[in-house]
Amino acid sequence: MLDWLTNPNPAAVVLVVALAATPVTVAVGAARPAWTARAGVIMTALSLAAVLWSFAAGDARIDLPWAPTWNLRLSFALDGQARLYALLATGVGLAVAIYASAYLPLHLHHQDRPLGEIVRFYGFLMLFMSAMVGLVMAQDLILLF
Repeated sequence: MLDWLTNPNPAAVVLVVALAATPVTVAVGAARPAWTARAGVIMTALSLAAVLWSFAAGDARIDLPWAPTWNLRLSFALDGQARLYALLATGVGLAVAIYASAYLPLHLHHQDRPLGEIVRFYGFLMLFMSAMVGLVMAQDLILLF
Protein backbone atom coordinates (compact mmCIF):
# COMPACT_ATOMS: atom_id res chain seq x y z
CA MET A 1 0.00 0.00 0.00
CA LEU A 2 2.76 2.47 0.86
CA ASP A 3 5.18 1.11 -1.72
CA TRP A 4 5.73 4.60 -3.16
CA LEU A 5 6.99 5.73 0.24
CA THR A 6 9.50 2.92 0.70
CA ASN A 7 10.53 2.78 -2.97
CA PRO A 8 9.90 6.22 -4.54
CA ASN A 9 10.04 6.80 -8.27
CA PRO A 10 13.02 9.16 -8.86
CA ALA A 11 11.30 10.82 -11.84
CA ALA A 12 8.22 11.59 -9.75
CA VAL A 13 10.30 12.91 -6.85
CA VAL A 14 12.31 15.27 -9.08
CA LEU A 15 9.22 16.49 -10.92
CA VAL A 16 7.10 17.00 -7.79
CA VAL A 17 9.83 18.82 -5.87
CA ALA A 18 10.57 21.09 -8.83
CA LEU A 19 6.87 21.82 -9.44
CA ALA A 20 6.28 22.50 -5.74
CA ALA A 21 9.00 25.17 -5.67
CA THR A 22 6.82 27.89 -7.22
CA PRO A 23 3.69 27.63 -5.05
CA VAL A 24 5.69 27.15 -1.85
CA THR A 25 7.93 30.15 -2.53
CA VAL A 26 5.02 32.39 -3.52
CA ALA A 27 2.94 31.28 -0.52
CA VAL A 28 5.79 32.02 1.87
CA GLY A 29 6.36 35.35 0.14
CA ALA A 30 2.69 36.27 0.37
CA ALA A 31 2.76 35.63 4.11
CA ARG A 32 6.17 37.21 4.79
CA PRO A 33 7.90 38.97 1.88
CA ALA A 34 11.19 39.10 3.81
CA TRP A 35 11.32 35.27 3.84
CA THR A 36 10.81 34.89 0.08
CA ALA A 37 14.52 34.69 -0.73
CA ARG A 38 15.11 32.04 1.93
CA ALA A 39 12.19 29.98 0.69
CA GLY A 40 13.40 30.28 -2.91
CA VAL A 41 16.92 29.20 -2.02
CA ILE A 42 15.65 26.29 0.09
CA MET A 43 13.24 25.05 -2.58
CA THR A 44 15.90 25.32 -5.28
CA ALA A 45 18.37 23.46 -3.07
CA LEU A 46 15.76 20.75 -2.49
CA SER A 47 15.24 20.45 -6.24
CA LEU A 48 18.99 20.16 -6.77
CA ALA A 49 19.21 17.56 -3.99
CA ALA A 50 16.41 15.54 -5.61
CA VAL A 51 18.26 15.54 -8.93
CA LEU A 52 21.52 14.53 -7.23
CA TRP A 53 19.67 11.75 -5.37
CA SER A 54 18.29 10.50 -8.69
CA PHE A 55 21.83 9.77 -9.88
CA ALA A 56 22.07 7.05 -7.23
CA ALA A 57 18.48 5.87 -7.73
CA GLY A 58 18.80 5.19 -11.47
CA ASP A 59 16.63 5.80 -14.49
CA ALA A 60 12.88 6.11 -14.03
CA ARG A 61 9.72 6.91 -15.97
CA ILE A 62 6.28 8.32 -15.34
CA ASP A 63 3.73 7.08 -17.87
CA LEU A 64 0.07 7.84 -17.17
CA PRO A 65 -2.95 8.00 -19.50
CA TRP A 66 -3.91 11.61 -20.07
CA ALA A 67 -6.51 11.58 -22.86
CA PRO A 68 -7.00 7.90 -23.70
CA THR A 69 -9.48 8.55 -26.53
CA TRP A 70 -6.74 10.46 -28.38
CA ASN A 71 -4.06 8.04 -27.19
CA LEU A 72 -2.24 10.81 -25.28
CA ARG A 73 -0.15 9.95 -22.26
CA LEU A 74 1.73 11.93 -19.64
CA SER A 75 5.16 10.49 -20.22
CA PHE A 76 8.21 11.80 -18.39
CA ALA A 77 11.58 10.07 -18.24
CA LEU A 78 14.56 10.71 -16.04
CA ASP A 79 17.40 9.21 -18.05
CA GLY A 80 21.03 10.29 -18.26
CA GLN A 81 20.48 13.26 -20.55
CA ALA A 82 17.40 14.52 -18.69
CA ARG A 83 19.24 14.15 -15.39
CA LEU A 84 22.20 16.16 -16.73
CA TYR A 85 20.04 19.03 -17.94
CA ALA A 86 17.89 18.96 -14.79
CA LEU A 87 21.13 19.22 -12.81
CA LEU A 88 22.12 22.20 -14.94
CA ALA A 89 18.74 23.93 -14.50
CA THR A 90 18.60 23.42 -10.73
CA GLY A 91 22.29 24.19 -10.22
CA VAL A 92 22.15 27.47 -12.12
CA GLY A 93 18.81 28.19 -10.47
CA LEU A 94 20.41 27.77 -7.05
CA ALA A 95 23.29 30.08 -7.98
CA VAL A 96 20.86 32.74 -9.23
CA ALA A 97 18.65 32.38 -6.14
CA ILE A 98 21.61 32.78 -3.79
CA TYR A 99 22.95 35.80 -5.69
CA ALA A 100 19.52 37.41 -5.89
CA SER A 101 18.93 36.93 -2.17
CA ALA A 102 21.76 39.39 -1.48
CA TYR A 103 21.30 41.67 -4.48
CA LEU A 104 17.53 42.19 -4.81
CA PRO A 105 16.76 43.69 -1.38
CA LEU A 106 19.50 46.28 -1.91
CA HIS A 107 18.34 47.02 -5.43
CA LEU A 108 14.72 47.46 -4.35
CA HIS A 109 15.81 49.70 -1.47
CA HIS A 110 17.90 51.93 -3.75
CA GLN A 111 15.05 52.19 -6.24
CA ASP A 112 12.55 53.01 -3.45
CA ARG A 113 10.41 50.06 -4.44
CA PRO A 114 8.53 47.81 -2.00
CA LEU A 115 10.10 44.57 -0.80
CA GLY A 116 6.96 42.76 -1.96
CA GLU A 117 8.27 42.85 -5.54
CA ILE A 118 10.80 40.19 -4.59
CA VAL A 119 7.92 37.68 -4.42
CA ARG A 120 7.16 38.17 -8.10
CA PHE A 121 10.82 37.74 -9.08
CA TYR A 122 11.24 34.51 -7.11
CA GLY A 123 7.90 33.22 -8.36
CA PHE A 124 9.02 33.62 -11.96
CA LEU A 125 12.47 32.20 -11.20
CA MET A 126 10.98 29.08 -9.59
CA LEU A 127 8.46 28.77 -12.43
CA PHE A 128 11.28 28.92 -14.99
CA MET A 129 13.31 26.31 -13.12
CA SER A 130 10.28 24.00 -12.85
CA ALA A 131 9.49 24.45 -16.53
CA MET A 132 13.06 23.56 -17.49
CA VAL A 133 12.99 20.40 -15.37
CA GLY A 134 9.64 19.40 -16.88
CA LEU A 135 10.89 20.23 -20.38
CA VAL A 136 13.97 18.01 -20.18
CA MET A 137 11.94 15.12 -18.76
CA ALA A 138 9.07 15.36 -21.30
CA GLN A 139 8.83 12.45 -23.72
CA ASP A 140 6.08 13.83 -25.91
CA LEU A 141 5.94 16.84 -28.21
CA ILE A 142 2.59 17.89 -26.72
CA LEU A 143 4.12 17.99 -23.22
CA LEU A 144 6.75 20.42 -24.46
CA PHE A 145 4.02 22.99 -24.97
